[in-house]
Amino acid sequence: MIRKQAHGKDWHFTHQDDEYLDLMLQRLELDSPPLQWCVQFADLVSDGFQGSTIPLSVHDIGCNVGHFCRVLARIPQKVMYLGFDISETYLGIARSRYPEYHFTLLDIETEIPAQQADVSIISATLEHIEKWELALSNILVSTRRLVLIRSFFGTESTEQMYKKPGAKHSYLIRQFTFEEVASLAQSMGFTACFFRDQATDSIPQYLGCGITRTQYGALFKRD
Repeated sequence: MIRKQAHGKDWHFTHQDDEYLDLMLQRLELDSPPLQWCVQFADLVSDGFQGSTIPLSVHDIGCNVGHFCRVLARIPQKVMYLGFDISETYLGIARSRYPEYHFTLLDIETEIPAQQADVSIISATLEHIEKWELALSNILVSTRRLVLIRSFFGTESTEQMYKKPGAKHSYLIRQFTFEEVASLAQSMGFTACFFRDQATDSIPQYLGCGITRTQYGALFKRD
């Protein structure tokens, strides 16, 4: 089993635990099906570029251990993939598991990818970012055509802190309103729509610490 020693400000060692890492590693095994959100996003990318034979560049923001790499073959075009995360633990695992792809350390709240991509995806990450408007703006400005987001949405904007047993620090779990996220995207030249998350069927989930959230997908397209 792949491990990395704690160092610096690695997000995994300050906010998560070994049980979570074991689960992520288990989900990379070939006898485990790809994560449903990855399948859903890959199919949406395929639909969005149907008929095109031009290679696509894809940025995976908050790539974790590289789950999305398992479904890249579902996209008919050649994919130039680049994964970003703020945990060297996850990036090290991703590099070992998928040496044919590129993974790099990046904090999307404060940094913009050096090159634009045709597509950017971000799942289960935006809700944990304190300055989410800056992060989303950085994603949008670095994306030419299509942004796919999987996060918590509802009719009210809320934020609560969640702490895993044994973790050093708690972390933010935000809920966005559909309007605030769509408005930011539209102000930057994207059309916006939302869709049901296939993994959870967009049914409210109790996460613990008095927090209940509902996941949806968001699709932002620049014409």
